Amino acid sequence: MDMKVIFLKNVPGTAKKGDIKDVSDGYATNFLVKQGIAKPATTVSVVEEQAKKKRADKKKQGVMEVRKAAHKKLQGQLLQITGKTNKQGVLYAAITPARIAKEIQMRFRVAVDPARIVMNTQIKSIGKHRVVLKLIDSAETPLSVVVSAS
Repeated sequence: MDMKVIFLKNVPGTAKKGDIKDVSDGYATNFLVKQGIAKPATTVSVVEEQAKKKRADKKKQGVMEVRKAAHKKLQGQLLQITGKTNKQGVLYAAITPARIAKEIQMRFRVAVDPARIVMNTQIKSIGKHRVVLKLIDSAETPLSVVVSAS
């Protein structure tokens, strides 16, 4: 006999969080429910889970729309940053993805997660540098960063 359960956690090879599956009674009762990995799927809990999934999908779609708009706005842009340098033109503080994200927010009014800024190394010298923003999975957004001495 099988029992329908809603998974509360990911179980590799079995189900992802939020999945509704039929599993054997013993496995459901003695392991999944007891360990807090799943809960019995009643009519009410199934409807709640479907509504939760729909809200999450809608939120994810909204985030993607914002990222696509940011991609269009930032593509090929030039970002100017100033920093203090020594006599050889080496910056005292390196330009990090966090600093670039902050400057993008201030200049273009676009929020960018620093984790989505791809740089080979931190910028430590004045001049023009190329960074790539991974705002959407299917495309890269190139951005030129010009660092000058302040």
